[in-house]
Amino acid sequence: MVEILWRKNEKTGLWVKIKKYKSGKTKILGVAKKKGGRLISKKRNKEKKTRKTKMPKVKTRKTEGKTRVMPKALQVKKIKEWLRRKGIDPQSIDVEALVDETLTYNENLANVKKYVMRGEPSLEETYAEMLRYASWLHNQRSERSQIMDENLRAKVVISTVPSPYNIALLNKWLENPARYDIEGIDVHFDSKTRKRRCR
Repeated sequence: MVEILWRKNEKTGLWVKIKKYKSGKTKILGVAKKKGGRLISKKRNKEKKTRKTKMPKVKTRKTEGKTRVMPKALQVKKIKEWLRRKGIDPQSIDVEALVDETLTYNENLANVKKYVMRGEPSLEETYAEMLRYASWLHNQRSERSQIMDENLRAKVVISTVPSPYNIALLNKWLENPARYDIEGIDVHFDSKTRKRRCR
């Protein structure tokens, strides 16, 4: 059985409409200016009403006034495209090492520009950097792929002596490592290595 009660709030002078259940629980339906009048608002039961607490605001780069940082992989890609437009071979510069993932694209691009403007590297420096990059790429392959590649000798083996011709060959190796070999990286000339077949 449900019973409807009216109680006057002495502080506000408004009448509170209450629904009382047989179990003894009560529910506030709302308030009115006079007893039995039209409700002007609804309120939750004090027993169920919970106080809303504000969650602490987490500081992000946006709230701190900083712009969002582009992912490092995308920054590297865009900077390499910028280098190509300027007529600079992206393979001659270790862009990934120059890009800082905590900086914005414009900040990293400015750092790359400073690196490029510091002066063109010598032929020896360029070739040494390309060889390091080629060695890194070879080591990223699976162990099985490395063994298979090292046990086969290509018709063209690129020397470690820096020269414009070897730089051109090394660029071709980067496009198709299966057709070329680099001395000391994916092919070795020593007494312990067995005879290789030509590809």
